[in-house]
Amino acid sequence: LRVSSKNNDWPPVYRAYPMIISFPVYQQLWFILLSICVAAFLIGLIIRYRMKQMRFISNLDKQVIEYELKALHAQMNPHFVFNCLNSIKEMIMSKDNKNANIYLNKFSFLLRSTLDQSKLSVVPLSHTIEYLRHYLEMEKLRFNHFNYAIEVQEGLETDTIVMAPLLLQPIVENAIWHGQDRDRENNQLLLRFFADEDD
Repeated sequence: LRVSSKNNDWPPVYRAYPMIISFPVYQQLWFILLSICVAAFLIGLIIRYRMKQMRFISNLDKQVIEYELKALHAQMNPHFVFNCLNSIKEMIMSKDNKNANIYLNKFSFLLRSTLDQSKLSVVPLSHTIEYLRHYLEMEKLRFNHFNYAIEVQEGLETDTIVMAPLLLQPIVENAIWHGQDRDRENNQLLLRFFADEDD
């Protein structure tokens, strides 16, 4: 502090008073170190969460691929292929060349369709109906214990409605193999495609 007279009657007088002005809290060392630690902890948590999320997505993708392979295997499993080839062989051996030719054409169509559809996420309903029609015609050549019908509601836009590929064939196959009495003839299998409001 400096004090002097207005008219300079006496020389200026000085007096020193020590003062400490602290830094703002955000500029103090302890706060900076604490902020760095908290930030490092939060970044670590975010990285850990992100890694966990990526592992979950990776496992999910792996499961999807496995299920897709299982689904494809279920559609055209070796047992089914073996039975089809045996049926063709029996028709040829019994000189039923006409039915053997029909059966072979339908079988090749199913194989080609299965491989084509397995690459797609969705297919038009019309493709699914065509696929099921070939499958049922082929099974009908092998077995005579059932009759089938496919009904499509008039005006149903089967070319624009899409669904997962190869979704219905296992259900139809189970209906033929497990849902009907093989000792009884004229079992009825009905597939009906219709719109129920938005479904």
